[in-house]
Amino acid sequence: MTTLTLTEAAELLGKSYDGPGAMPPLKLDKQHKYAQTYLTQDDILVIPGMNQNIDRLRGVDQWHVPGWFYRWGKYNKDISKSTWLNLFVHYALDSLKLLGTHRPKFILGHSLGAGMTQILAQHYKVPAICFAVPAVCDGRKLTFTPYETILNIQIEGDWLPALLHDKGVLQRFGRTEIVPPPAGHASRH
Repeated sequence: MTTLTLTEAAELLGKSYDGPGAMPPLKLDKQHKYAQTYLTQDDILVIPGMNQNIDRLRGVDQWHVPGWFYRWGKYNKDISKSTWLNLFVHYALDSLKLLGTHRPKFILGHSLGAGMTQILAQHYKVPAICFAVPAVCDGRKLTFTPYETILNIQIEGDWLPALLHDKGVLQRFGRTEIVPPPAGHASRH
């Protein structure tokens, strides 16, 4: 199993925002529609968050959809039967298709990418670290036992993870740790 420290995970995600040239050697570097998907030679899947204006426009698209709406049944019946926030389940399927026959051993995501990571970790049953992850699933319409080897890191005072968390209706998977903001950073997200 691949292991990373939180610092290494955060640094790798930071590099993903600078594009594939800033990343370690890659097996896969794909962008389709709005999903940026990087798979390292060590089989770490790295998914950055919103970094294009079209992502931000789609970010308001937060209605609940069953996974079958995007034909997840072809890939994972549990995800197909459960209900998700549209943006995350849609982009997660885009990344799944981009991966093709490649299978990650570990997944990292930030913001939008963290939401996608929640779903992909369920699909692949692999460990994941999610930074600034909002809730992604309607807990009332969950049809499986969640895969729990997911660590969610939230910075104290980050508005986004709280924005889509709805007191038991919407949920994220795994364990959540709240950490103080890093010194010298203006943004808490």
